[in-house]
Amino acid sequence: MDTVDTELKKATTAMANVVDSAKTAAQEVVGNKADKSILIPYTLLYGQWVGDSAPYTYTIPVAALTDASQKVNVYEQFGQDVASIEQFQKSNIRAWSKSVGQIQLAAYGDLPEMDLDIFIEIGGTYK
Repeated sequence: MDTVDTELKKATTAMANVVDSAKTAAQEVVGNKADKSILIPYTLLYGQWVGDSAPYTYTIPVAALTDASQKVNVYEQFGQDVASIEQFQKSNIRAWSKSVGQIQLAAYGDLPEMDLDIFIEIGGTYK
C-alpha cells in the first residue's frame, strides 16, 4: 500500500506541475497579445491649423489616448472625394506629438485648404 501511496503522490505532484506550467504559459500569451486598435473619425476644420509655414499644426482632444506610449496613426477616411484625397496627400498630414488625452497633427506639405475627414487610429503601447 505504501508503494501505491508514493506513486499516487508522485503522479499528483507531476499533474500539479503541469497545471502550473500551463497557467504560466497562458498568462504569458495573454500578456503578450497584440492590443486591438480603434479608429476614431474626426473632421479637421480648415481654419484651425496653426503656423505660417510647414509644418502646420492641429491639436485634437482624444479621450481614448490614455497612455502617452500608445501608438497613434492618422488616415484619410475611406470613400472620400478626389479633392479631399488629393488635399490630404498634398498636405502630408502625420501624427506629430501626443500626450494623455490629446494628439497634435502636423501638415508637412501644403496648408490644408478645406475641411478633411480623417480617422485617428489608437493602438497598443510600445513595449
